Amino acid sequence: MLLEPKKIKYKKVRKGNINNTPKIKKKLVSGTYGLIALESGFLRANQLEAVRQTINRHINRKGKIWIIVFPTVGVTKRPTQIRIGKGTGKIKYWVARVTAGQIVFEIEGVPLKIAVVALISGAHKLPFKVRLIKP
Repeated sequence: MLLEPKKIKYKKVRKGNINNTPKIKKKLVSGTYGLIALESGFLRANQLEAVRQTINRHINRKGKIWIIVFPTVGVTKRPTQIRIGKGTGKIKYWVARVTAGQIVFEIEGVPLKIAVVALISGAHKLPFKVRLIKP
């Protein structure tokens, strides 16, 4: 169940730089506990799925998980030993832009002890630093 958009207008997207200064602290919308990014970066769809599975495994499929970010940027890659030119390659993987101060995951319906263990174990699979937040 890798996340990817159903339809895109252009294959090649300008990825640009992500500002690493934290924005205004965001609050939880749906859940009671969450993970907030302390650094900016790109989050691949397979990393997102690995975190979701880890959290789900720790909460024994009880409660509810919200994935706040969605991978919308396709990263293209041409195969090796291809000559220069000939346009862009196929989309290799999808990434989500995550800025510092953005909530990545939210969770609800589980006790605090279980939620903390689940979110911390999921945080180890993320490529940037995150912090657990509570209301």
